[in-house]
Amino acid sequence: MLSSGLPVSRYVSVSVSLTTPGVVGPAINSLMIISTSDVIDAGERARRYANISEVARDFDTDSEEFLAAEVWFSQNPRPDNVMIGRWIQTAAEAELIGGILTPQEQAIAEWTAITDGGFSITVDGGAAKEVTGLTFAGDTNLNGVASKINTAMTTATVGASVAWNGDQFVFKTTTTGAAASISFLGAPAAGTDISEMLRGTGSTGARAVPGVTTETAVSALAAIDGLYSTQFYGVVVPSGDEQDQLDLAAYCEAANPPHYFGVTTGDTAVLDPLSTDDIATALSNFGYNKTAVQYSTTSAYAICSYLGRILTTRWRGVNTMITLMYKQEPGVGIEFLSSGQADTLQGKNCNVFTGVANGAHIIQYGQSASGEYTDTIIGADALALDIQTALFNVMYTSSTKIPQTDAGMSILENAVTAACSRYTQNGFLGPGAWNAPGFGNLQQGDLLPLGFYVFAPTIALQSAEDRALRRSPLIQVAARCASAIHETDVAVFVMA
Repeated sequence: MLSSGLPVSRYVSVSVSLTTPGVVGPAINSLMIISTSDVIDAGERARRYANISEVARDFDTDSEEFLAAEVWFSQNPRPDNVMIGRWIQTAAEAELIGGILTPQEQAIAEWTAITDGGFSITVDGGAAKEVTGLTFAGDTNLNGVASKINTAMTTATVGASVAWNGDQFVFKTTTTGAAASISFLGAPAAGTDISEMLRGTGSTGARAVPGVTTETAVSALAAIDGLYSTQFYGVVVPSGDEQDQLDLAAYCEAANPPHYFGVTTGDTAVLDPLSTDDIATALSNFGYNKTAVQYSTTSAYAICSYLGRILTTRWRGVNTMITLMYKQEPGVGIEFLSSGQADTLQGKNCNVFTGVANGAHIIQYGQSASGEYTDTIIGADALALDIQTALFNVMYTSSTKIPQTDAGMSILENAVTAACSRYTQNGFLGPGAWNAPGFGNLQQGDLLPLGFYVFAPTIALQSAEDRALRRSPLIQVAARCASAIHETDVAVFVMA
């Protein structure tokens, strides 16, 4: 006989549904440093680092990757992370990236017990070759293990080498380019099979990367963008020549999601008002909004500090918006200029970290190559991405449909208004007159007390085509940048 009684749901039924979490918009606070070191393989293409010590674990402290990241992380406030990408400037070898070994698997006692180890491997599509007779009895670390394997592979004419990188064994072919290839490791015909100890098999987490031919700098950025486009915003390619920089700037101008490109130049031709073939003049002539160039004779990576300052802006904070004018660049030396040289740089929309006669050291003037201010361009991108993400999340997280009615349009308008309000709070948008053609109820010359105006027409005016496609009417936003004061005139009247 039942003793627990009838279920309560017989009388009151309650169901629980978890809401769908919203998506996170594209990152606008991260930098991608693209360089030519082969530390990052052609398959992975890029890695994220949280601090300079993590970068130092992968790259030598005199490498351009480390030096560029060091300047980036030296900014105050300190950026949260940096990404480093691989430019395959010369043809790359094929690689077998072994799985990561656990601490127990890395214990040298596990390896010194091997006295007749072996494995098989195929390189460049040839016949499989066996590497045998491996003994690690006298080794004290895994670098020694890799050295013994290298000697045996040379004897077996395998055409590949292996290295221990602190986490895994990495095999590389001696050949490069598209014809280079390498297989997973297999068992030898005799002896102790160590292919799984090396984590060089498909079942132990190994990853085979084919050889790659050379690519241009812009091809490298395009490949990295295809894999990580929403995870970074700023881009620098320190080792690119002038044509590379021009090509990269053109790419970033057209990129979607957007990117902002940075160039450092130490060419003193930018100080010459008659020079017309320096990088600053060339970029200025193209009128690029999404590129900034900085002159520095002390640091080849000065633009990383420049970007590090603006990209640490907390767009969802209150009164967090900055201008780059008057800001500092830790790790970058001061350029002492004449007024004429400073004017020349300004005329070419070229930034500089310079000394002032009162002892101050400042960035002058914080501009893109077009002459528009960097904070305005990046702020506009941040606002657009926030509006995009807000609208997507309204439709994505709704448990019911957004109706194709005026009420449904109000839901979308409210999402846009909320996003714009954050940019009034952070200081990017500010009140003032709207001096462009109006729309909706906004007329040219009207005051925008909040710094923005959002308008969508009634659904009754929607075209039949848009209605059939379930597309909303166009939402229009008038947004007025609060700008910043860079220079001040003061008149003082003194009466005796």
